Amino acid sequence: LTAIQYRPIMALAKRLRAFRCQFVFLTGTLPPLLQSRFYQTILLDSPAIYRAPTFRNDLNYTIMQALTERDIEKITLFYIPCILRYPVYLSSPNSRMIVYTPTRQMADRLGASLDLPVYYSDSADTEDKEAAVEQWRSGRSKGIVATNAFGAGIDYPSVRHIVHIGPP
Repeated sequence: LTAIQYRPIMALAKRLRAFRCQFVFLTGTLPPLLQSRFYQTILLDSPAIYRAPTFRNDLNYTIMQALTERDIEKITLFYIPCILRYPVYLSSPNSRMIVYTPTRQMADRLGASLDLPVYYSDSADTEDKEAAVEQWRSGRSKGIVATNAFGAGIDYPSVRHIVHIGPP
């Protein structure tokens, strides 16, 4: 199960079965080919499954290829400020962007260069992480640079752009 690679706590999820109550597992990232493996990991027996299409007309994908990390950073430093000047950001105070980076070091460099708050699992202390999220949520910053640690539990309805530098 891919989540175990970045969420070791998932391996402990089968312990929930000891509580003998109804469970609801929600995911937006589990491909159909891994469903049976998930059932085995969580010790599910004949679960009820509800699936909905993930295709949405309001989503667009753009892929750019760069050969070096320096090229990736140059492209990012050019495009992010351009995107943050799109009308959706200028006309809507709630519009936000998330830039995901593969490393903490890149997050720090891009955050400093773009003047955006930075978030990763072991960034400074809890107060600094909360301050970065609050700066982003409140609109003092329209964007945030983060590693995938920021993805867990983020529920903000007006995220207009998500930029993944490297594979998501």
